[in-house]
Amino acid sequence: TDEKHRFDVYFMIIRNFSDGFISLTYIISLLCLGIHLSHAFFSVCQTFSIINTHNAIHKARKISMIASIVIITGYILIPLTIFMEIISL
Repeated sequence: TDEKHRFDVYFMIIRNFSDGFISLTYIISLLCLGIHLSHAFFSVCQTFSIINTHNAIHKARKISMIASIVIITGYILIPLTIFMEIISL
């Protein structure tokens, strides 16, 4: 805790992601989440009938893949930068 008896989240994140096992587990979990997000974005397009042609299906799959890669990459950068000591206390 800090001087005002609040949890020091920055310290907790740095301390935990400095452990290789925790970082690896987090990254593997995010990769699984990325696969799920890619499918979810595409399914939303199907549910709302946004895709109705063969060309639209391929575009929706590409957009779903790109969106999930961007989101997951952003979250994976957090433990990577801490584990590689780019960010430290």
